[in-house]
Amino acid sequence: MDHLVEFVKHHWELWLAFVVILGLLAFEELKKKVQGGSNLSAQEMAALMNHEDAVVIDIRASAMFQKGHILHAVNIQKADFTLEKMTHYKNRTIVVVDENGYDASGISAKIKKDGVEKIFTLNGGITAWKSAGLPLVK
Repeated sequence: MDHLVEFVKHHWELWLAFVVILGLLAFEELKKKVQGGSNLSAQEMAALMNHEDAVVIDIRASAMFQKGHILHAVNIQKADFTLEKMTHYKNRTIVVVDENGYDASGISAKIKKDGVEKIFTLNGGITAWKSAGLPLVK
């Protein structure tokens, strides 16, 4: 124990950096839990779609959706999103998708507050889906 105290005294900058980084990691994890569903990689999402018949909610603008979207995705634009539009999907596994993964967590949080338990977001959005070499349909 004395060695730890001595180390902290002599290397307080390292110790402070460690505590700050640990705090930031804890904050990010807490933020994920509060905001909504878990983030999925493109491969995890594809498996979820195949094995649990997950419904994909694409919140991008219609023009972007028409240029290419995930097979069987439902387009509910972020600007037009209401919980009433989700009533058909409340009892299913839901994955919320946007362009880059920034806006989906806010929509997921709204859906989760409405009582949906199986809610996920695609980490990195459609950009990550395309980068993984997974197909889009028009």
